[in-house]
Amino acid sequence: MGFTLKRLTVVPDSHNTPETIQQKKEYVQKIYNENINIYRNMVYIDETGFNLHLSKSRDHMHRGRPAICKV
Repeated sequence: MGFTLKRLTVVPDSHNTPETIQQKKEYVQKIYNENINIYRNMVYIDETGFNLHLSKSRDHMHRGRPAICKV
């Protein structure tokens, strides 16, 4: 049948809207224009402080294709 069990990647619907993509471009351009050193002047905050086990984490998908769940 060509199906395999894969780890499910959860992607919010708003993740790839044209507005969100434009905001990402503007943010990167701002960092570039202000010559901010991303290794010395930025703080990264991990957003995994939620229970990862509340939703399913695996799904079946065709061989060679990622399993993606839009929420």
